[in-house]
Amino acid sequence: MRYIKLRDLEVSRIGLGAMGMSHGYIGSGTDDPESIRTVHRALELGVTLIDTAEIYGPYTNEELLGRALKGHREKVVLAERGEEGIARIRELTGGVDKVIEAVGTRQALDTALGAVLDGGTISRLGVPQYEQGPIGPAEFMHNITLTGGASPARAYIPELLPDVLDGTITPGRVFDRTFTLDQTPDAYQAMADRQVLEALIRP
Repeated sequence: MRYIKLRDLEVSRIGLGAMGMSHGYIGSGTDDPESIRTVHRALELGVTLIDTAEIYGPYTNEELLGRALKGHREKVVLAERGEEGIARIRELTGGVDKVIEAVGTRQALDTALGAVLDGGTISRLGVPQYEQGPIGPAEFMHNITLTGGASPARAYIPELLPDVLDGTITPGRVFDRTFTLDQTPDAYQAMADRQVLEALIRP
């Protein structure tokens, strides 16, 4: 495992994202012992950075990690959120040029705004779960570029479809459950219930 040092903090270059271990996300949270084994295996491989948040559950993700890290807490850095996370980013880097906001919550946007440098860019990949955001005179004066939007998927079909058909690209890796065509309503319901992240419909 390779590590990176930021002032007094050294972490593994590869971290473990624990969101998928919580109930309600992509059908996870039904096998806590397996999730705990996953955390322990990551530690054995040298991972020292683990990402968690209150919204991954809520709270169930943090409680799960608390059980998994019993006896190992001194070996791990947990990613920080909110004001503490912003302060730590500023302390370690002075601020960042570009932020990818992939969650879609107002709290995530606030964190991105706090972490980005004047003249920096925030790219929103997460679908916003809020109607109004803090875009006012303060943000305007910092010359922050805010981008994001739905991907124009149809525009990419002519270029990418041949690669999918000949196996060069395998988009199936993003799907976590397959349904038959007559199960389409069940697929949508499973996604709405957050039991499935991406459903694949087969004829």
